[in-house]
Amino acid sequence: MSKEIAKKSENNNGLEIKTINMSELSSVNLDSASVMPIDLMADYWTPEQIGESKRCIFTKVENVSTIDQQSGELIELECAFFVTPVDGKLQSIRNGSKKLVSAVQNLPSNTPLLITYKGKVKNKSNGFKSDNWSVQPLIING
Repeated sequence: MSKEIAKKSENNNGLEIKTINMSELSSVNLDSASVMPIDLMADYWTPEQIGESKRCIFTKVENVSTIDQQSGELIELECAFFVTPVDGKLQSIRNGSKKLVSAVQNLPSNTPLLITYKGKVKNKSNGFKSDNWSVQPLIING
């Protein structure tokens, strides 16, 4: 691929992804292009056990259209997005827990973290329970 065709890059989930100049598409061979080892389809991470953790890279906070569990209506849910290694590839994951989103929303993109699920705690303002988390920055050695 020529430098002219692939010189532009876009930032998506904290990744620099090269884009294609559509006017030069006829000279691009997509069949021989390498595939990046990441799936950008963000799976919703719902921890099942207390102590479950993920070593991941925080990428962004963004609203996602989803169905409200109680009302069945379409709502906008603010979610935190992360990238984590799974079976030798990178997987994009997201979570809409208000406490988790609040903990990471002001972090710079590409911050490495250890996120651990601490279980449900009773809310002080109502009778509901919400997820509780530990969010610890990782120090990358080497």
